[in-house]
Amino acid sequence: MRWDFFRGAAALALASVAVSAQADTVTLNNWYYGNGSGHAVDLSIGGQTLAGAIDASVQLKGPSTGYGFGSAIADFVTYSVDLGQSLQFSSATANYKLMAGSADTLWSSGVSSRLGQLMSYVDSNGLVSNAAQSSALQLAIWNVVYDGDNTVGGGSFRELSNASFDAYANQLLADSASWTQALSVFVLQSPNSPDLLLTAAGAPAGFAPLAVPEPGSLALVALALAGVFGLRRRA
Repeated sequence: MRWDFFRGAAALALASVAVSAQADTVTLNNWYYGNGSGHAVDLSIGGQTLAGAIDASVQLKGPSTGYGFGSAIADFVTYSVDLGQSLQFSSATANYKLMAGSADTLWSSGVSSRLGQLMSYVDSNGLVSNAAQSSALQLAIWNVVYDGDNTVGGGSFRELSNASFDAYANQLLADSASWTQALSVFVLQSPNSPDLLLTAAGAPAGFAPLAVPEPGSLALVALALAGVFGLRRRA
C-alpha cells in the first residue's frame, strides 16, 4: 500500500509562516491497524512499551492575536518520537506545537535528515501495509532518534524481547541509509505527552521553527493534515 503524503496544498500552506506558535489539540484515537496492533516490545531505553502506527486527530489553532480555527479538525497517522512519555488513547492534549524537526533540541542535528531519509525510503517503496511492519518501522524510528547505528540489536537503543520485528526494522534502517531524502520532517511537540512525527513533501527552505501558518493558510493546513504522515485514516 503506498502512503498518501500531503503535497501541493500543504507546501503552499507551509510557505507562509508566523514567528510564534499556538498550541494545538491532539487526540490519539487508537492503533491505526486496530485494537491489539500495537505490539509489546522491551527496550533498553523506555522499558516495556507498545510499538505501531497511531491513528490520531489534531485540532488546529490560530495565533493568539485572534483568527482561531477551532473547528479545523483533521485525522492523520503518526508514530512516536518520544520514549519519555506514555501513550494515552482517547484523551485530548491541548498543548502540542508544530515545529520543524531540524529545530528539535531533543535530538542531534543529523536526526531530522536521517528520519527524512528513512521515511522517504518507506514512502517511495510502499513498505508498510500491516501492523507488524508498522511496529518494525516504529522501532527503526526510535533507533534513529536514540541511536546512531543501523540496527535495533546493538548500541544505546536496543530491542530486547520481541525479535520478530527486529529483522524488518534493521532492513529498513540499512536500506534507507543511502536513500535520497525527499520528505521534510516536522514534529508535533508536547511537554507532557509523546512527541509525534510528521513528514511532508515540498516544504520550503527556511521553515521557521516553532511556527504555525498565517491565519489565511490554516484552512489549507487542516485539509493537508488529512494526508499527513502516510496513510489516510480508513473509513
